[in-house]
Amino acid sequence: MDKLLAVLDLDHCIFQSEEFWHDVTDLLEQHYGAAGIAAAKFRAERLDRRPDGPGRVAGGEGYDFFAHLSRYGVDPATAEHAIARALKGDQWLYPSAVELIDYLRDHGYTVVIETTGADRFQRLKIACAANLPGGIPVRAFPENKGEVLRREWEAAGGIVHRGIPYAHVLLVDNSAGTFTALGEHPGLTAVQVTGREKNPEPSLLPWVHKVTELSQISALIAHS
Repeated sequence: MDKLLAVLDLDHCIFQSEEFWHDVTDLLEQHYGAAGIAAAKFRAERLDRRPDGPGRVAGGEGYDFFAHLSRYGVDPATAEHAIARALKGDQWLYPSAVELIDYLRDHGYTVVIETTGADRFQRLKIACAANLPGGIPVRAFPENKGEVLRREWEAAGGIVHRGIPYAHVLLVDNSAGTFTALGEHPGLTAVQVTGREKNPEPSLLPWVHKVTELSQISALIAHS
């Protein structure tokens, strides 16, 4: 039997990132207002994409939350602990995310989360999602995820997980750009969750399936 891999995106796909970011920055203001952190100002600074902007890495292309914090003299480990303690709960995953993961596992898929962003902050989000099923490997890329996966597929004949290339892959993402960068491959089932608050526009690629809710994916798989 062919090995099956399900690659789920994190931000704006299964995880409600904007709501989390809003609550994180509100919490920072409560804890570190004396250090000069105001929630609205901190949020605006994240959007500064100049190479030397707050928290910017990779020439301005990437963002590191903890590097941003350090500009205010805040100890990253202390802040990380405070965020995890205050914000851990069942409210961060989109509806049907848990059910989708359970469905995929029940149908023979190895489920992984592969996301673009600084590894430490992505793992903090995972830690705060109390209802996320356990044992899901997480891979965070500092650059465009689609480009990385394309290079991987071209070199190995599939997406590599724990040293094994999987040529039968379900990829779920909210961004059309991920699919454009990855490209079409035999054995790839591409599903875009459209209408999210970030990158809501549907892909124009005919081989990308579009859904508006995670709950629609199981039926799509069953009929593919």
